[in-house]
Amino acid sequence: MPFGLKNTRATYQRLMDKVFHQQIGQNMEVYIDDMVVKTTSAEGHAADLAEVFSQIRRHNMCLNPKKCVFDVQGGKFLGFMITSRGIEANPENILWTYRCTPQSTMQETPYRLTYGDDAMIPVKVRETSHRRQVFNNEQNTQEIAADLDLIDELRDKAQIHEEACKLRASRRYNTRVRPRSFRVGDLVWRLLGEARRDVSEGKLAPN
Repeated sequence: MPFGLKNTRATYQRLMDKVFHQQIGQNMEVYIDDMVVKTTSAEGHAADLAEVFSQIRRHNMCLNPKKCVFDVQGGKFLGFMITSRGIEANPENILWTYRCTPQSTMQETPYRLTYGDDAMIPVKVRETSHRRQVFNNEQNTQEIAADLDLIDELRDKAQIHEEACKLRASRRYNTRVRPRSFRVGDLVWRLLGEARRDVSEGKLAPN
C-alpha cells in the first residue's frame, strides 16, 4: 500500500480491523501498524499467538522480525507504558518533573541540590515576564556565585529534613508495634515461601 495518500492510515486501519475482527477486544489490540497480543496467563499466550499468526498467514501478511517482541509483561505502546497493572506513567516523560519538584522529605528539588539554582522551563525564557524584564546579567552572575557558596548549607538542611522525616515515619510505625516475648515451646506462625506474593506481580514488579 502506498503511504503517500492522505487516507492511507484510515484505509490501513479498516483493513486491520477486518483481518483481526475476531481477536480485537478479546486477546488483541491493533492501531494501524502497531499490534499487541494480550493474555492473562502464560499458558494461554501461545494459543493466542498461534491464532493471530494463523490470521496473518491466511491474508498473506508479513511482519518485521526486528519489531516483534515476545513473552513480555509490559512495554511501550502508542507512547504509553502498558503493564499487567494497566497504563502507567512513562519514566522518560516524568523524570524532568520529578527532578524539578520539591520532595516532601528534603523540602528541596533534586535539581537545585545538584546545580545550586532553580530550573526555568523554555516557556518562561521565551515569554515576557517580570523575571525576564528585570534580568541583569552582572547581578545574576553575582547571585549565582552567592547561591553556590550557600549550596553546602542548603544540602545540609535537606539532609536534616530527610532524617527528620525518617524519624517521624519510624515513630509512627513503632506506635503500632506490640512487643512480644516467646519461650521455648510456644506456637508461632511460620512464613512459608509458597505463601508469598509472586515477585512478578504488584507495584514493584519489573516491566
